[in-house]
Amino acid sequence: MSPEKLCERNPMGIVSRQRAMNHLDKLRLWGKAIRVMASKHQAVQLPKEGQPDAGLTRDYSQNPLHRFKKPGSKNYQNIYPPSATLHLSNIPSSCTEEDIKEAFTSNNFEVKAFKFFPYI
Repeated sequence: MSPEKLCERNPMGIVSRQRAMNHLDKLRLWGKAIRVMASKHQAVQLPKEGQPDAGLTRDYSQNPLHRFKKPGSKNYQNIYPPSATLHLSNIPSSCTEEDIKEAFTSNNFEVKAFKFFPYI
């Protein structure tokens, strides 16, 4: 599906596409600045099933987990630039703060702060 067709069906598509480009362009990733710009191509040609690179390109537009599928969704209001904050959810109640910190530090990640939010 072309980006223009998607934006015709979803007016917020143009705004969210521009917002994503603004947030991600020139962002530093692994010590290098990445560049993000609109493609000159009108559509993405999905590879045919069975081709060696078929798993590299997928269409998620009909996926039930697509957060921006519904026009007017509140998810559009929750688009922010990248930050150093990681939010976790669906943590088992048996998991402690120490368990989570250990999972990160054992993989050479630094935990600068930690907070459990009350379960409602």
